[in-house]
Amino acid sequence: MTGTPQTRLDQLKHALALGAIDQDTFNALTTASASLTGGGAIAQGAGAQAVGAGGIGIGGNNSGNIAQIVVNIHGDDADKQVEIARATLAATLLAPPAEAARKQAISAYYLDIAGTLHEAAEALRHLQVPHGTCGQMLFHADQLPGVVGDFIGQELASALQAKLRESYSLEAFGAQYFGLPPAEREVKFGQLDEAAGYFEAAARAIRVRR
Repeated sequence: MTGTPQTRLDQLKHALALGAIDQDTFNALTTASASLTGGGAIAQGAGAQAVGAGGIGIGGNNSGNIAQIVVNIHGDDADKQVEIARATLAATLLAPPAEAARKQAISAYYLDIAGTLHEAAEALRHLQVPHGTCGQMLFHADQLPGVVGDFIGQELASALQAKLRESYSLEAFGAQYFGLPPAEREVKFGQLDEAAGYFEAAARAIRVRR
């Protein structure tokens, strides 16, 4: 990637291509209609909001302005980690430009979270409790508003912080799946790598922003 999406449509296309939002959310946000329903998205009224099936929503209006990212995150801790990461990527792709120093700090923060998630997934695959990762995730949660709040918005940062605090216990989460067949275990533990991948994508995205 060599440039930065400059228009709202380009930003949304980029978010769709990276999986930060789903097709229904994209369709609802790019239609000329003021009232739309899709398989996983709804947009209507002057304060239109499109909410995708994966728990990511984008608030805006019929003039094409993006007002906010809305989170609607549920599921077990692994599901939440994936959706927190997707919401973070979506917010990063749609946020305004940042100064070079801020971009570096935010990118490093995202990569720290990704590293913790990869570390936990690797230990769990060897049926080992990922000791220390709970504390690391709580630390990341505590830092979140201060590191990215001015970039993605304090309201969203606080919402993501709350969800991160709900799903921080990677040690307890993993132990409950040790008794599953290997293929089923891999699906659950693989979600942590998936979440890490979204954070890594967010880190790359902000580094190349102009």
